[in-house]
Amino acid sequence: MKRAHYETLATHDVGYWWFQTRHDVVLRMLKKHQPLSNGLLVDVGCGTGGFLSRFLNESSGNGNVHGLDVDSQSIAIAADRGVRASTMTGQTPTADDVPSSPTAMTILDVLEHLDDPIAMLTSMHAIASPRCVLVALVPAMNVLWSPWDDRLGHRRRYNLRMIRSHVSEAGWTIQRARYIFPSMVIPGILRARLLNADKLPADEFPSVPGWVNCCLHWWTSLEARLPWWPIGSSLAVVATKDP
Repeated sequence: MKRAHYETLATHDVGYWWFQTRHDVVLRMLKKHQPLSNGLLVDVGCGTGGFLSRFLNESSGNGNVHGLDVDSQSIAIAADRGVRASTMTGQTPTADDVPSSPTAMTILDVLEHLDDPIAMLTSMHAIASPRCVLVALVPAMNVLWSPWDDRLGHRRRYNLRMIRSHVSEAGWTIQRARYIFPSMVIPGILRARLLNADKLPADEFPSVPGWVNCCLHWWTSLEARLPWWPIGSSLAVVATKDP
């Protein structure tokens, strides 16, 4: 499953609509709170490097980035895509894992896999520069729990109170937390109720025609620009480290 999962990520994590919209949201949050022309952006749990690849493309290859992951297979794929990345020496990052203190950090759909997400966020806070900006994405709403969550090794789905608590307890100062993908809630509830765990396809990202992919990206990116949705299949939080 792991090999198939990483092969799927490498195929989808740049052009697939869901990833595109997530990356749109993260980039807007980062740019609003931290100029990205200077300093170091570190993506913890970078997977196959899709987000950092997108960032480098938009900065014409001039961005200073570093990806971290515990899986050497995903790091190898990220490196093949031109993303500087390395395996962490432990389960959480240390100063030895990064070339310098990050001025921006991301952790995208990682915390839900961890037994102790606060320890991860605390370790990130410890190596961050003063005024460092953190952006985290997590799956949301327990009502959306489905066999896919079990298959992907999720420990939890978040609500606003939980993600705020975890980030704050780790020492970060929250600037904003919000739901994204509100239009995916009803389809997600139907999937949770109807999906047969014994008949899950190998690919958790169903293939769609190019025009459908474009329409889904356009719609979800548009709704992501509208503030304060009360529901959504994911949560995004931006926080900073006090000077």
